Amino acid sequence: PATGYTFTGWSGDVTGTSSSVTVTMNGNKSVTANFQVKPPDKYTLTAAASPVEGGTVSGSGSYDVGTVVTVRATPASGYIFTGWSGDVTGTSSSVTVTMDGNKSVTANFQVKPPDKYTLSTVASPVAGGTVSGTGTYNSGDVVTVKAVPAAGYTFTGWSGDASGASPSIAITMNASKSVVANFQLNGPATYILSATASPAAGGTVSGAGSYDAGTTVTIDVTPATGYIFTGWSGDVVDSSPEVSITMNSNKSVTANFEEQTEKNVTVKPRKLFSPDSRGDASTETWEIENAYLLDGAEIVVYNRQGQKVYFSIGYNTPWDGTSGGRPLPDGAYFYIIVYPDHRKQTGSVTIARLK
Repeated sequence: PATGYTFTGWSGDVTGTSSSVTVTMNGNKSVTANFQVKPPDKYTLTAAASPVEGGTVSGSGSYDVGTVVTVRATPASGYIFTGWSGDVTGTSSSVTVTMDGNKSVTANFQVKPPDKYTLSTVASPVAGGTVSGTGTYNSGDVVTVKAVPAAGYTFTGWSGDASGASPSIAITMNASKSVVANFQLNGPATYILSATASPAAGGTVSGAGSYDAGTTVTIDVTPATGYIFTGWSGDVVDSSPEVSITMNSNKSVTANFEEQTEKNVTVKPRKLFSPDSRGDASTETWEIENAYLLDGAEIVVYNRQGQKVYFSIGYNTPWDGTSGGRPLPDGAYFYIIVYPDHRKQTGSVTIARLK
């Protein structure tokens, strides 16, 4: 072998690992002597700390091949050792490394958690109640925190570093924590609905009164002679003559009317028709006097639930009392006519079939 190499064996027409072999020449022969780089007599061990300020590590140096080296990690003040990485693993502060090659190991440290933690407890809103538990505790302590609602309030649950709806909870102090006890002002058992007409002479409004919390109330309007309904304002904004409102607080609604004039009423819709194919042909559809004046106007009809059952621009084909091809039930329906100049005309029409 050359300097720095070792002989590893023969290949080709001869085998073996002896440095000297005999070849019988009974034919052409080819033999190869195989060599490899001789391994070093020593290897290097690099031992480091992460972070550097977290502690010290023993064992760095150059060692003979096969040496078993003991490496130790020593945390600095305020740090703890968390484990090894690189060419060795584990969480023991002392490990052994066999030097069968160059090695690199890292001792990992982290800031030591405090021995005590702070618990902050607050009420939201502040007037809603009181919360126990604020203070400083040893790491690992289990603290019972209680929420006590003030008069007129109800505890609704925890937020922050706690959750749930129980007014008493246990918190493990493995870190500083902040919890919020949430309260809600108790609502009244009933709410007042105020329903007025504007102007007062414009018509009447149903539905005003006192209702249990959560009740859904239907309110509707009846225009006075010479007035038209133009829409709702207040806690309801809508143009349907009949609307529903949920009583989750005191409510106030106003039905707005406008006095009829030559300009805002130009057609006269019939009040009743009977689409039953049994009576006078003139009553089979909803007739509107002077319907030719509705060119470009929008005609919309609603049922008592406020659902649209008919819509047309212009009135070339009279409504036959159906919706989606199906006959509608007998009863009152409400219409709104919106003219191209944005004037509105409202009223009701009744479907009444012969029995």
